[in-house]
Amino acid sequence: MEKLDKPQTKDYDPLVMWACDLEEIFSVLNNCTKIEFVADHVKFESVEEFVKASKGRNPKVVKIKTSEPYLTIDLYHRWAQLYVSSSELLASGLFHKIDSILSRCERKPKFFYRYGWVFGCSLILPNIFYLSQLKSYRYLSYWSGSLIILWLSYVAFIQLWRFSVIHPMYREARLNFFRRNKDSLVIALISAMVGAVGGVGATKIADRVWPSTSTSTSTSTSPAAEMGAPRTTTSPSPRLSP
Repeated sequence: MEKLDKPQTKDYDPLVMWACDLEEIFSVLNNCTKIEFVADHVKFESVEEFVKASKGRNPKVVKIKTSEPYLTIDLYHRWAQLYVSSSELLASGLFHKIDSILSRCERKPKFFYRYGWVFGCSLILPNIFYLSQLKSYRYLSYWSGSLIILWLSYVAFIQLWRFSVIHPMYREARLNFFRRNKDSLVIALISAMVGAVGGVGATKIADRVWPSTSTSTSTSTSPAAEMGAPRTTTSPSPRLSP
């Protein structure tokens, strides 16, 4: 009986990479032979050459390949994958080091970019307002449905056209705050709106299930009020005879 060597592979969630991340990958692959770095059918000798030639334009496809061991990193606009042809010690070490880099570059939070979470929320969130306790807030189901559609559209856009984003520049050279944080801002906006709608529903359900008890306070009258204020009588003014 002989245990056969088997390859190692892993698919990733949508990710964003910078030139510094590529340089870190090449430093891990430094001892490998025949390293190839191809971006949009153009072969580059180094990351620095790639940055200069790209002039800020993001490539659609990036491939990194080595020999001994055979390793490929495929970054496409619809998927991203790491493949190593061996499970031996050297190959496994390279696999785990590069996996840590690619996993760090995945968009956060990961669940936000998965269709399963979107469809799950689409089944739960709008329908909670059809409960008998929330009939008066049924109009919020339309708002939550609109947010789910917005979320689904954004996830589909990322999954189909922006799955692997490779910026041909160093992280320190990012242009402005909005371009640097536009994905995070969109996530924060959608999450805040979904959370607001869900929070209202949860609060109303809690109020109906666990109604708050009001305590009545007894008011006491003061002795002066019980005795009453003293009456003042006014005598009629005398009439003057003509």
